[in-house]
Amino acid sequence: MRLTLIIAIAFVLTGCAAHIYCPPDLQSPMTEPIDTFSYTPAPVQLEVLNTETKKGIVTEELQYKGADLEDVPKKFSAYLMKPESLKNRVPTVILLPPTEGDYKLLLGFGKFFVERGYVTLIIPRRGSFFNPERADIEYDRKLIKQTIIDIRRSIDWLQSQDYVDPDKIGILGVSLGAMLSTLATAADHRIKAAAFFLGSSELDQVLMKSTYNRIIKYQRNVFAKMEGTQSEKLDKIREALSDVEPKNYAKYIDPKRVLFLYGRFDAIVPRDISHKTICNLGGPKAYVVPTGHYSAFLFKNWALKRVFEHFEELFAHPQTS
Repeated sequence: MRLTLIIAIAFVLTGCAAHIYCPPDLQSPMTEPIDTFSYTPAPVQLEVLNTETKKGIVTEELQYKGADLEDVPKKFSAYLMKPESLKNRVPTVILLPPTEGDYKLLLGFGKFFVERGYVTLIIPRRGSFFNPERADIEYDRKLIKQTIIDIRRSIDWLQSQDYVDPDKIGILGVSLGAMLSTLATAADHRIKAAAFFLGSSELDQVLMKSTYNRIIKYQRNVFAKMEGTQSEKLDKIREALSDVEPKNYAKYIDPKRVLFLYGRFDAIVPRDISHKTICNLGGPKAYVVPTGHYSAFLFKNWALKRVFEHFEELFAHPQTS
């Protein structure tokens, strides 16, 4: 209780809007298709595995069936949350989770938006990202690519539902989910609004500088499999991840559509990396909270209100792609 009070006072004293100087970029966002995340649209086969209705909110556990990058039929899951009564087409928010942990956090996020009339689609992790036991850069590159295609296929399905407004689709990602949300927003301009919590456009920098124990072990084990100097190994990692490196696609995102939030004392995604991300994204609306990575969730409700306001403003005044 005392810690919460101290952080709340610090929050009031330090303010929350982030003012980061970025060199001016006069270029308009690029609109050309990104080949890396291209796919062949096809009807999505979907099965409802479980349905629960509680306090006016319907939660459905869904299972999709579709080919993966090697054209092998695979299944991936999602959770759809929607108001029990839907009379009109409404906005939808896609939610992407962090690297680890269960989905209770995102179910809470989903409840927040559904209570305000939105539909939410939670897309769980298809696999284990940056697993130190596997330490396979190529596996993680493919998994990132596959996840973006999964998101795009999910948008195909959402737009076919008679209760979804196809022109009001947003995305919110947390930590790793924020990095993936960045790629998805760049790859698919049907995403009209985006919020990135505790993420980064600098994937290679996070892998090198993060104090997250999982990432430290992953980096060490990847290095152990490589030959050459440390500098040469870093170059190999950058080259291997170049086609899924978020900063390489930031130029495809309109900064007006983005809300970015980071922790001032975040050691998992260090502050200097967050500042670079803000500039890579063209200086979007940004907020900073006086916390680390995990303690930022003390401001969850405050942050979600900012996201909702951001989405409502964009959906009310749509911009052309």
